[in-house]
This record gives sequence, structure tokens and C-alpha cells, in this order.
Amino acid sequence: MQDLTKGNEVRNIITFTIPMFIGSFFQLFYNIVDSIIVGNFVGASALAAIGTSTPISFFIVVIMNGFASGMAIVVTQLFGAKRLEELRSTVFSTFSTLVIICLLLSVGGVWAANPILKYLLKAPESILNDATTYLQIYLASLVFIFLYNAVSFLLRAIGDSRTPVYFLIVSSIINALLALIFVRNMGWGVAGAAWATFIAQGLCSIGLVIYTYIAVPVYRMRLGEVAFDKKLLYMTLAQGLPNALQQGVLGVGGLALQGLINSFGEVTIAATSAAFKVEQIIGQLSLNLSRAISIFTGQNIGAGNIDRVERGLRQTLVAGIIMGLLCSIIVMLFSESIIGLFLDSDNAHAAINEQVIFQGRQYLYVTGFFFVFVFATNIMTGMLRGSSDNVFTSIGTLSIFFIRIVAAYTMAGIASIGYQGIWWSQPFMWVLGTAALWLRYQSGAWKTKSIIGRLPKAQ
Repeated sequence: MQDLTKGNEVRNIITFTIPMFIGSFFQLFYNIVDSIIVGNFVGASALAAIGTSTPISFFIVVIMNGFASGMAIVVTQLFGAKRLEELRSTVFSTFSTLVIICLLLSVGGVWAANPILKYLLKAPESILNDATTYLQIYLASLVFIFLYNAVSFLLRAIGDSRTPVYFLIVSSIINALLALIFVRNMGWGVAGAAWATFIAQGLCSIGLVIYTYIAVPVYRMRLGEVAFDKKLLYMTLAQGLPNALQQGVLGVGGLALQGLINSFGEVTIAATSAAFKVEQIIGQLSLNLSRAISIFTGQNIGAGNIDRVERGLRQTLVAGIIMGLLCSIIVMLFSESIIGLFLDSDNAHAAINEQVIFQGRQYLYVTGFFFVFVFATNIMTGMLRGSSDNVFTSIGTLSIFFIRIVAAYTMAGIASIGYQGIWWSQPFMWVLGTAALWLRYQSGAWKTKSIIGRLPKAQ
């Protein structure tokens, strides 16, 4: 456990973030390995199948993560205030409720996968069967994904960002090895990549739950020793609801954008899928800074250290800007080689691969100039969420994302712009988000949102 209410602010945040950086790399490694292996041993159509199913799985996962993050916000502030009995009741009440919801979503998602892909996303017939297979197997593992993410949130809330990484590294290696065996050696195609992920995520999540129960006394609970507390459950869900709704609407928006991408055909789908994996890596780097400063903010607000929060934000923004510039330089220099990793070398596919690389480079050239704004937006969002200022961040993010969707459809409908309008709508959203969040921070309204003041005083 790490107490972030003491010591140098930026050093605390960066050292807390580094394990999460590593963990996020391996978490992305799951889907990236699937895409690279399938793209190289099956072809661009199979890569497009994975790409077109991703927004649906992402939609469900982020909704559950939104509620889990609400649990983490409450736990973080209770941990900072040293109110451990209420902390345990919060975890027990929220965790058990969300696991049940997650199981229901998994069953419903498996049943509805094909109609959603066919009628909502307008997936091309040439990739529909593969996309359905991949999505159904992935959604069957939803409870494993939730367990890992939720327990990771809880461990980070008390200052442990390392343990989830250890489990994830082992799981990522298992996933890569199984994907090679299932896809290359056994010829299972897209289904092989999905089953590899299912098995690896199951082992990872179950292992992490067992470790946490044995090794972390704060979270060691037995039936009868901790009460199901409706008040704390409602408070936690209220913290998570804005973020869950935000992520849900963003997911719907992502489906709308995927439908727009699908309308331009397999080449654009494959190019977007490959380039988006690169953007996900950049996004995860910035999101880990966001999670770290959120936990830092929660603990310090729980302890009443507002000045420390402000210093931490300023220093983290400087670090984020430097990282954003470095990411832009690397992506711009090596964009063609990066996109090429996702494609096979079969001469029979040379023509389509050349088109995929061309469009993928366009995507990365457009977004690469603006990675600084990705870091700024996510860092400020994390600080505001850590202070429990969730309503503003959710409404603001949704408003800006809605503008992005309108901009994407409008620009894509102009013949001279076409699919590039989808690329340009992304940095447009990042710049607007940075401006709105900075104004909110400057207003100081976030200083009045702490949940500790809403609880009865500790006895």
C-alpha cells in the first residue's frame, strides 16, 4: 500500500504510474497480439472482423468499469480518511452487485452479437461470421475482464499499482502463446485468437482475486463479518453512474462512428483498426497518468490537502506534455512500419495491404500532431474525478463527443474529404476537451465535491 498524502507530489504520481504504464501495455497486448497474429496468418479481412467487433465489447466493458471506478473513488477517499470499516462495506456491497449485472450483460451480449453487427453496425457480409464468432467468445469472458479491472481499481485505490501488473504480464504471455498455437498451428482463425484471450483472462482474473483475498487484509471479508450497506452502495453507484453513463454514451457514439467507418469498406475498416491500436497505446499512457492523479487527488482530498492536489496537477501536466510530444515524434516517424506490423507479406494481398498502409498512415499523421491534448485532457479529467466532480466531467465529455460525431459525419459526407473527416474529428474533440476542463479547474468548484463531508463523522 502507498500513502500518497506525503512526499514529493510529482514523484509520487510518476512512481505510482509506472507500473500501470507497464500493465496497460500488456493489457493492450491482448488485443494487439490478436490483431497482429490474425492479420499475418489469416489476412486483412480477419483483421477487419476483429476491428468491427471491438466497439461493442468496448461499450459493455467501459460501462462496467465506470461503476467500478465509482467504487474506487469512494474507497480512495475512505482510505485517505482512515475509515476502514465503511471501506469494506462499500467494497462488499458494490462488488457483489456489479458481478451479477456483469453476468447478465455477458449472456445478453452473446445472444445479441450477430444482430448488432449485422443491422446496427452494417458489418460487410464478408466479415460478418468471423466478427460474430470473435465477439461472442470475447463477451463470454466479460466477467473475467470485469473481475480483473475491478480488483485492479481496488488495489490502486490503496496505493498498490504493481500487483495487477505482475498477473497481467503472465496472462499476456499465455495469451500470445495460445493465440499462435490456435491460429497458426491449429488453423482456428479468428476464433482461435478469441479463445486464447478467454483462457488467459480467466486465469489472470481468478488468480488476482485469490491473491487479494489472501494478501490484502483491508479487503479480506467473510460472509457475516461485513454488512451489505444500501446507503454506501447507492453513494458508490451515484459516484460511478455519471462515468458509466458517459462511457455508455461514448460507446454508442463509438458504434455510430464504426458504422460510418464500415460504410467506406474493408480497407478503411482494416486501416482504422490497425491505426486505432496505436492510438490506444497513447491513450493508455495518458489514462494511467489520469488514474494515478485521480487516486492521488482522492487520498489528499480525504486528508484535506487541497494545495497538494493543485501542485500535483501542475507538475503532472508538464510531464504529460513532454510525453505527448515524444509520442507524436515516434508515431510520425514510424507510421508506415507500425501499420505494416498488422499485415501479412503474402503477394496475393499486396494490393489491399498497400491501400491499408496508405490510409493507416493518413490516420496517424492527422491525429499524431495532437497527442499533447490527449494527455492534457485525461490528466485534468482524472484530477476532477478524484475530487468527485463527476457530473461536470461526464456532461462535458459527452457534449464534446457529440460534437465530434456530428463533425465526423458532416466532413465524411463532403466528397473531397471523405473518410479523412473521421480522422480530423478526433483532434477537434481533444482540443475542445482540454479548454473546457481547464476552465472548470480554474473555477475551483471541484473543491466542494468531496464525499467525506456527506458521511456521518467517524466515531
